[in-house]
Amino acid sequence: MVVKNIQILDLFKSSTFYLLSQLSIFGLPVFLIPLLTRALSPEEFGITSLFFTLLGGLSGFVLLSGTGSVTRKFFFKDDDSFNFQCYIFNAVFLNVALCVSVLPLFYLLWRFNVFKLPSWLYLILPPMLLLTIVKTYKHKLWNVQKNSKSFAFFDLGYSFLGFIGVLLWVLCVSNGAEARIIPMFLIEMIFCFLGVYFLVKEDGFEISINIDYIKDIFKYGLPLLPHSIGLLLLGSFDKLIIGSFLDLTSVGLYSIAVSYASLLSIFTISFDNLLRPILYEIFKRDCRDEDARYVVIFGVFLASISVLAIIQYKAMTWVFPFSLVRISNARRNLFSGLLVHKFVLRYIGFG
Repeated sequence: MVVKNIQILDLFKSSTFYLLSQLSIFGLPVFLIPLLTRALSPEEFGITSLFFTLLGGLSGFVLLSGTGSVTRKFFFKDDDSFNFQCYIFNAVFLNVALCVSVLPLFYLLWRFNVFKLPSWLYLILPPMLLLTIVKTYKHKLWNVQKNSKSFAFFDLGYSFLGFIGVLLWVLCVSNGAEARIIPMFLIEMIFCFLGVYFLVKEDGFEISINIDYIKDIFKYGLPLLPHSIGLLLLGSFDKLIIGSFLDLTSVGLYSIAVSYASLLSIFTISFDNLLRPILYEIFKRDCRDEDARYVVIFGVFLASISVLAIIQYKAMTWVFPFSLVRISNARRNLFSGLLVHKFVLRYIGFG
């Protein structure tokens, strides 16, 4: 009974940390909206939104589920025939190679001005893409290692520094699109360094190219590439279409509504982070009864989130104009699709 109470207490602590983490990630940018809508024109707001959309979309290809491979292999790190430290290096090495391989794409996007972005953003996009990806390795490992405290403080530090950095840049330096992008680029550098530092300190990092490990990462990541493309289509394609066929002002106005709709992810992603390490341990045991339990848990969670989404939509109709609510409600439906996509992937991806 005492052991069970301790487990419940640990679960409550972890859920609290994960909730605080997502509150900082999705909540603080919403608090910045009143400032940014005054300091930035709708077009400049659209530039920042489209930039981060491209960053997120391309990261799915460059990452190639490298963090998923590493977190999956973490549960086999004690096998005598497996070198986990070398595996981490090869995953990062592969990401660097893939990032270099997409440089011609950045050139073509700039050359033909597909998204009407300023030229300097195409220079900052590749290094920021790589920094963002490398930063996530230790962050994801903290999650499967059930170190929710470090996971949450990493997110909290990143979000609060980003909030303060953008605020100071707008107040003290300039009001253009760079006020949102340059501070975040500098913070990505800081937290990438911290992520690598803790990765080397806690998990090790053996610099040695292993073709078998690279093949294994490809074997895991390539079948999931359609999943990454699907996430891009569900989560980013709307902004890319608006940016290509309309103008950046339209992207900026649309992005404001999307920011409010993304608040629903505070609960969905928090629960996913809490459940991920538990699921990996369940799947490692390869028990059909545990698989069935997972399906039941997911069904209950999806029903709960659906009720929460309805309440959120009704509340928004009292606060925001109807047009804004319609856009936010559409994005809420996309987040629901992403949720189902993620949980199904979690089920099949460990095998």
